[in-house]
Amino acid sequence: MSLNGTIHPAFASLRSLETIFLTGNNISGAIPPALTQLPALLFLDVSDNLLDGSLPKFGRGMEVWAEGNPGLNVSSVSPPSMPEQPRLTIIFVVVAVLVWLPSGRLDWAV
Repeated sequence: MSLNGTIHPAFASLRSLETIFLTGNNISGAIPPALTQLPALLFLDVSDNLLDGSLPKFGRGMEVWAEGNPGLNVSSVSPPSMPEQPRLTIIFVVVAVLVWLPSGRLDWAV
């Protein structure tokens, strides 16, 4: 989207906000610690921007994607190694649609 600028702390006043998706822009500065106080926030994706500083501590159950920000300390990304989740989901879906036929061979369920 080619967004420029910073993440304004006023986002924290949006109490029902569940997802913030800002990946692949030119957003700079720090992630406002006030975002950790959003009660409904479940997912924050700020990957591939120009953010710096340290990642605020978010509560349990919160997904934060922040890779690709050269100046951001992402050692505390919660949960770590987020790219693994989609692969596990795909494997589960593939296994769930295989059906064993009486003829003794595998086939796809329709």
